[in-house]
Amino acid sequence: MKTPICKQVIPAHLISTFRGMDAERFRRLCFAAIEPAAFLFNALPMMPPHHHVHMTPNLALALATWLMLLVASAGVGHAAPQTARPADAFVESIGICTHLGYDKGPYGRIEDVIKPRLAELGIRHLREGFVGASEGGDANLTRKINDFAALGYRFTLSMRQPMEKVTGYLKGVGQALDAVEGPNETDLSQFKFSYKGLKFPEATRAYQEDLYQLVKGFPDPKVSALPVIQASMGWGGNAKKLGDLSMFADCGNTHAYTEAGDAHGSALGAWHLPHALIVTPGKPLWSTETGQSVNAVNAAVQAKVVPRIVAEHFRRGLVRTYLYELIDAENSGGTAHGGFGLLDYEGTPRPSFHAIKNVLSLLKDPGAAFTPAALDYTLTGADAGGFKNVQSVLLQKRDGRFYLVIWQEVRGWNAKTKSVIENAPQAVTLTLKTAVKSARLFSQDAAEPLETKAAPSELTLKVPDSLMIVELTPAS
Repeated sequence: MKTPICKQVIPAHLISTFRGMDAERFRRLCFAAIEPAAFLFNALPMMPPHHHVHMTPNLALALATWLMLLVASAGVGHAAPQTARPADAFVESIGICTHLGYDKGPYGRIEDVIKPRLAELGIRHLREGFVGASEGGDANLTRKINDFAALGYRFTLSMRQPMEKVTGYLKGVGQALDAVEGPNETDLSQFKFSYKGLKFPEATRAYQEDLYQLVKGFPDPKVSALPVIQASMGWGGNAKKLGDLSMFADCGNTHAYTEAGDAHGSALGAWHLPHALIVTPGKPLWSTETGQSVNAVNAAVQAKVVPRIVAEHFRRGLVRTYLYELIDAENSGGTAHGGFGLLDYEGTPRPSFHAIKNVLSLLKDPGAAFTPAALDYTLTGADAGGFKNVQSVLLQKRDGRFYLVIWQEVRGWNAKTKSVIENAPQAVTLTLKTAVKSARLFSQDAAEPLETKAAPSELTLKVPDSLMIVELTPAS
């Protein structure tokens, strides 16, 4: 039986590398891997250069995981044959948050808005919770979840109710789930979370333990096999208060929101991932909420940021990323908590909706598992800073076609002046050592290719601050 991705183990040799390592060598390794290693550097006590770092197994495991997730962030150009990742794995890594229990407002328009727009968008995974009960109560939401599951969607269900209620939910919708998640942002006072008379962090610890034991001991084997995702935090800095809960979760969790229009990857590496690994050292990570509000930036910048978020998360190895959210649940009028929808309050697609739709439509490739091949290529010729801001992911479909997803990971909004930052495209030369029959260049903003070339050995790319996708059809 295939091992679930949440349960894969970090290689032992990588973990053991850190135990007993020379302190100066450890510092150099961290800084060579990625700038946000300063987070770990500052956490280390001041030691003589050749003093040894005696780490617990959990800490060594956490650092190994951290470096595996972040080593690609050094931003260097690729210059060797690289094995691709399955294109459909990228599609599978993307989910979206919904509020199907809200009968009033846009989520009440199931048949004329929610179902047709989801089908058009192409996302397969939804995140839900029995919070904010609908007019029909839990039974109504149970019916809706099973209805969408019959259409092929699978749900991550966030829990915060007593275990007896959770048991009922798992019986009612267990076959529709692909994960069970702990309670949502319990560290934030506005959610008023309590459990067994406790409050954060004790309440979260107790709840996560009980939820994990309940799921893993559930009589239905399809439910007991589901991965349990760690409870999320609204503020990553509270991770130290929560402590290590890795024994009660199969995967860690981060709600990776960043500043308006920011370069998402910087905050992800420096803040969100290190804090998530404090709570679940050594475990793969999910992001069950992230996104960009049009109340903080304009719709055009949202359309650049949102696709880059999912690409950056996939590049760093996150299992799944849930965008917040499908449609504006409220006509927010510029409030900080609204405007995240890929659809506006009336159900009209924003540019971000079309961008995600175009990317998924191009890359989807469902089918049996296969082993992707390698592509021999180099990327050269970026600005004087090298490839500091250019990131890429190499994918392949079952028919052999490669897809190089490439973008600039840069800030796109000036929060002080509330204006767009116009980032010039970076010139990058793609040199192909693997022979290709044809190349097609796509923008995330269009379904049709921008350019087609026959049998190229070299392509000059003008890499924007949004996703560009280069389709390469091998000659053989």
